[in-house]
Amino acid sequence: MLTQAQTKSDSVKATKVRKNLLSLYPFAFAANSLTLSVERRITTENSLRFVAGFSSADESAYYSIKGLTEFYGEFQLRVHPIASKKLPYNNGFYVAPFLLAKTRSFTSKLLVVANNNNNNSYDPNNPPFYQELETKQSAISGGVVIGYNYILIERISIDLYLGGGMMHTNKSVPENMINPTINEYGKGVKFHIGFNVGIII
Repeated sequence: MLTQAQTKSDSVKATKVRKNLLSLYPFAFAANSLTLSVERRITTENSLRFVAGFSSADESAYYSIKGLTEFYGEFQLRVHPIASKKLPYNNGFYVAPFLLAKTRSFTSKLLVVANNNNNNSYDPNNPPFYQELETKQSAISGGVVIGYNYILIERISIDLYLGGGMMHTNKSVPENMINPTINEYGKGVKFHIGFNVGIII
C-alpha cells in the first residue's frame, strides 16, 4: 500500500501544471536594451504575456544620435490550438493578438547648409555646420503574431514569433534621419519579431 501511495504521489508531482514563465530576449542586448517578459497560463490553450523593455545609449556615431532613452511595453494574448494537457505548460504553435506602446527621446545631429546667394551655391562665409535636435517620439501598435514555443526538460522555454500590425506615432520622423533605428517609429505596417529564452516556474 505504501509503495502504491508513493507511486501515485510521484505521478502527481511529475504532471504538475506550472503557470508562470519568465523570459529574457537575448538579441535585445545588441541594441543596448534589456527586455524581459512574464507569461501567465490561463487555461490549457490560453496564456497572457506582458513584455517590458528599457534602452539607453550615450552615443551612436553610426546613427548620429546621442542620449537615447526608450521604454517599451506589450501585451499578448496567446492561443495554443493544439496544446497538450499532459505537458507542464502551454507549448507548440500559437496565435497571439498583441498591443504595444513605446516612447523614446534622443538628440540627433542634422547638417545645416547655408545658401544665401542667388546662384544656389554655398556661401563661403557660412560653411555647413551640425545642429543638435532634441526629439521625443511615442508610438502604439496592434496586430497578430504566429509563433512556436518549445519546451526543454519541462522547465526551459525557447520561443520564436513573427507577425506584424499597424503602428501610429505622435510625431513624424525628423528630416534627413533615414535609417532603421529612427524610422522604426514611422506610421504604417510594421513587422513584429521576437525571440526569447525562459524558465517555467
